[in-house]
Amino acid sequence: MERNMIIAVAVAFILIFSAGAAFILMSDDTTNNRTVSIVGKVNSEGSGIFVVDSPELKDLTADIDAYNLDAQKALWHNLVFMTPGPGSIQHEMLRTFVEQTLEMNFLQNRTIKTEPHTVYWAQVAPGQMELSFKNLGYHGGITWEPWFSQIILGDNNAREVARSADLSPGHPCCMIVVDDDFLKNNKELVLRFMLAYVHAVGWVNEALAQGTGEMYESLINYAWITAYAGTGSVPAETRSIIESALKHTTFGYELDGLRGFIAEIAEAWEEAGRITQSINNYWAFADNLINYDIYHNIKFNIDALIENYMNTDGQPAAGTVRLGLLQNDLHQIAVNIANLSTFSGSPVEGKSLFEVYGVNVVTVDPQLNGNFVMNLFATGSIDIGVLGLPPTLLRSANGI
Repeated sequence: MERNMIIAVAVAFILIFSAGAAFILMSDDTTNNRTVSIVGKVNSEGSGIFVVDSPELKDLTADIDAYNLDAQKALWHNLVFMTPGPGSIQHEMLRTFVEQTLEMNFLQNRTIKTEPHTVYWAQVAPGQMELSFKNLGYHGGITWEPWFSQIILGDNNAREVARSADLSPGHPCCMIVVDDDFLKNNKELVLRFMLAYVHAVGWVNEALAQGTGEMYESLINYAWITAYAGTGSVPAETRSIIESALKHTTFGYELDGLRGFIAEIAEAWEEAGRITQSINNYWAFADNLINYDIYHNIKFNIDALIENYMNTDGQPAAGTVRLGLLQNDLHQIAVNIANLSTFSGSPVEGKSLFEVYGVNVVTVDPQLNGNFVMNLFATGSIDIGVLGLPPTLLRSANGI
């Protein structure tokens, strides 16, 4: 398989995951069906595959043009990789690479591995991967930042196989997802939430562009809080990890260009049997998954909206949002910054950006992966969630 085809397949399989929502979630009470919509992007790229740095695996690569495909299959066969689990974009990315590029099986780890031409996976929380890699004999893994940088930069005898940008340049990763009933009844509140979030994204990107100085140092500290629940000064070794992680992640809220990816991946997944319900029109399916209303409103009217909705005079909150997040995920730093009462970029000292824009945010316990955040939607436990894309697409198309 030529590399341009490899990239095309990876892009199709990964980017679509980002595309949006309006999908059915069913709890144990199947009469309580819910739908959600994606209203904004969180980040692009920012994940990676690592493997044990050993002479036996020195030629293992994700760039199969560099080596003979049969030779790569022999190297990958019987290896066990950690992933955050089904429902995470990282799991789906590795699965796609193994099945589509290597043309091998991708199966859950078993004690006795007898299947031919197979790469195995085991579900491990990203924050536990480093310890598991050292002590439990896994050959490698795929995870999000900052855990990927921590593993390859630390004393772990690990090396980089590929970053997600190598497999799928510019791929969207995490999204902001809203319960449709909540959105229908609270459009202004969701708009306020997104304005605060967009404000935080702009601050993050400005700090990254400066690369030094007060804003940049604050960003490093906020990343320390977001990913590590850190307090006090950032340790030097952790700082280098954070800087690597931020360097390889692109932050933004834009939804432009997602429709085509959704249609393409929906068709590919149905053909592959991943989607079990028939989709009559993939473009219509894509249109149902994305809610552009608030995004376009912000994109074309942001100055007026800020003037109208920024609350600097101590007025009470317009309403409450129950928010679901992922554990220790640096991708979500802008959301976390918007929720910090100590944020140095807040227009009102001592108030978070969410508060400034009139939103009272109540966060639930952070979740292991996106599938668990989806479960919170299914049970009506959250109004807005920040999560990866595969569970959104799969549970949308399959109606489960």
